[in-house]
Amino acid sequence: MGNPLGEGRFGRVYMAREKTSKKIVVIKVIFKKNFGKIIWYPNFLRLYGYFHDKHRVFLVLEYAENGELYKHLQKDGPFTEHKAAKKVIHRDTKPENILLSSDDKIKILDFGWVIHTPDASQRRMTFCGTPDYLAPEMIKDTGYDQKIDSWTLGVLCYEFLVGEPPSMVEDLCETYKKIAMVDYKIPNIMKFLKKKI
Repeated sequence: MGNPLGEGRFGRVYMAREKTSKKIVVIKVIFKKNFGKIIWYPNFLRLYGYFHDKHRVFLVLEYAENGELYKHLQKDGPFTEHKAAKKVIHRDTKPENILLSSDDKIKILDFGWVIHTPDASQRRMTFCGTPDYLAPEMIKDTGYDQKIDSWTLGVLCYEFLVGEPPSMVEDLCETYKKIAMVDYKIPNIMKFLKKKI
């Protein structure tokens, strides 16, 4: 195991090298009390294996060489329209949860808020996710379904094109108020893009 790469809600992430193949991987260390169901999808980071001790589970995950999309957004500024159209939906979608492989393929991580909902008509009441990306239904506590992912995807696309989420302000209560009232401004750059479409 090598240097830590980051820390999430449920554990820490380390870079590692597999002894036999010398392949670079990621090991996510999760405490067993926080361990949930693991889901597989082509754009999710691949789980190569795991091991555990008395208190923790260690996940050996695929290493996405180009790192967090968030760091690319901060370094390069707003994305072009083509680069922003990555077509990814995830319950806690944010640039920090989207990694890029060496060939710029999207890899999604952090499934702490993912939930299986076989009954599409069932409304959820759990308040969860990252403040700037929450949908108005969640803020208003009126219940929500899978459609909140569409809102989050819109916030993500806005951030890709502008450089920050539409409701981003210093005060968390003010952020929630802006989201609940759907209070956001369309910057001139996006108005220009709308006219082109």
